[in-house]
Amino acid sequence: MDLIGHAQSDLFLVSFVAYDVSSVVDALNAACSRGIDIRILLETSTSHGGSLSVDPIAMMRRCVPSAALYVWTDRPAPFAEGRVHAKVAVADGSSAFLISAKPRPPRAPRRMIRSAVRR
Repeated sequence: MDLIGHAQSDLFLVSFVAYDVSSVVDALNAACSRGIDIRILLETSTSHGGSLSVDPIAMMRRCVPSAALYVWTDRPAPFAEGRVHAKVAVADGSSAFLISAKPRPPRAPRRMIRSAVRR
C-alpha cells in the first residue's frame, strides 16, 4: 500500500485477484486521480486458459477503469500450466515489493517469500 500511495509517476502491479481487496482498489483509484500511470498483470479466467471462474479483467476494469490491464496468455512449455502467483508492485522504476505465499493446509506453517527493493 505504501508503494501505491507514494508513487510519483507510474505503477506496475502483478496480482492474482487484486480487484477483490477494497483497500487496494481504493489506493489504485486514488493514484489514478493523482495522474499515476497504472499497469496491472492479472491471472486469466478459465475460459481464457487461466484458473479463475470469474473474469478478473472485467472485474478490474470495473473497479479501476483508468488502469491498463494485461494477462499472461502465451505460456510455452514448461509454463503451459503456469499461473500468475507472485504479487509484485513496482513504483517509478525505483521501488519494488514482491511476495509469494505458497498454498498450505490449514494447520501447516506458512511458507512465504517477501522482499522489498529500493534504489
